[in-house]
Amino acid sequence: MSKSAKTTTNLSHEEFTLRAIHRLREKDYKGIDPVRSGFNAAFQKAFGSDPVAATKQLEAAGKIVIRPYRRGGVLLFDAREEGVKPPPKSEDVLKKILG
Repeated sequence: MSKSAKTTTNLSHEEFTLRAIHRLREKDYKGIDPVRSGFNAAFQKAFGSDPVAATKQLEAAGKIVIRPYRRGGVLLFDAREEGVKPPPKSEDVLKKILG
């Protein structure tokens, strides 16, 4: 099997991502680093598609929250969990600063 070959899974992108967030996180952390946790590589192997594009779609749909992390990375969170909320919109922050 080649490195980019798709693995068969019955999960949707959403189910796979939410399951990964819950099963790959460490200690008391609610989110995962998709690179360090192995999520990106596993997603690529399972679906043969870009995990970044898929997670951006899930964020736009309100299913997950993506927060910036150190050195240009991100953390993925389940949007349904208590205490996890999306970052404020830049327009709202600008209004707060200028208004």
